[in-house]
Amino acid sequence: MTDKVGTMLSEYNRLSPAPEECAAPAQDLVIQVDGEHISIQEKDKRSFEALAAIVYRPENLQAVDRHHALGEAFAASLESAK
Repeated sequence: MTDKVGTMLSEYNRLSPAPEECAAPAQDLVIQVDGEHISIQEKDKRSFEALAAIVYRPENLQAVDRHHALGEAFAASLESAK
């Protein structure tokens, strides 16, 4: 069953959307990438880095307060380092 679902999703992802389904071209995009070192507690095991990234249009941001903003597909908490 998993193989069938995976095959269907793979085929679906190869389909190009109709032009009317696509967003208008963006003049600006913001890319945010954050990384973190994750250590392993077990001896003789390697730790690793985790990365998370998001791309969004700045005009889609809505300010909630001084440290928070909402977008269509994400929420962010912003606070300067002290």
